[in-house]
Amino acid sequence: MSYILEEEIKKQWFSFNGILSVYMIGLLELERYIPLLVRLLDHDDDGLLEELSVTLISFQSDEVVREVAPYLRKDNSIIYAASIVENIKSDFSVQVLREAYRAAKQLNDQDILIEALCHQLSEEALPEINAHMKLDYTSGLVDIEQTVYSYFSILGLDHRELAHWRQVALERELDFRQKGSDLPLAPVGNDNKVGRNDPCLCGSGKKYKKCCGK
Repeated sequence: MSYILEEEIKKQWFSFNGILSVYMIGLLELERYIPLLVRLLDHDDDGLLEELSVTLISFQSDEVVREVAPYLRKDNSIIYAASIVENIKSDFSVQVLREAYRAAKQLNDQDILIEALCHQLSEEALPEINAHMKLDYTSGLVDIEQTVYSYFSILGLDHRELAHWRQVALERELDFRQKGSDLPLAPVGNDNKVGRNDPCLCGSGKKYKKCCGK
């Protein structure tokens, strides 16, 4: 399987056999392939990255977290890297996410990492979460108020902004539902494959992963 993956890495898009190999590694619990799998986080193929995430999460291993940690600091891989680490529940995962947050310079990256920390449901992340929510800006990538409100509510923690976060989350949900009711019922087809780092097709000027590909 390592030969197949090494050959697939050279291509822009993974073939069915390549993605099947990733799936089989997870199914057979072949942990020796973890370093090779993590290298695929640099690949710009969402079909592959979705399967890769499922496979790496299935190991529930701090080795995965250790290998993925450097990708939390790279703009082209942070979304999937954070998704993997947030779903591996361990003290080490919390530590790695906290360190990545403190090193992050971009607000969008910080949002992603705070969301991942909230999903860990660990009070160890409180210093970073509290500091992040003091920032004076509106998040465009993550529904941060809803995420943090859920974190505090599930853990039974109090915060003076809790009611405000709940209100913001409700308003966004209502706005989303209202806009959704105005959309056409027929699905929109698109035969062109768009990479995560390609310009978004909507014309916003943003990368696809930070716009319609969120």
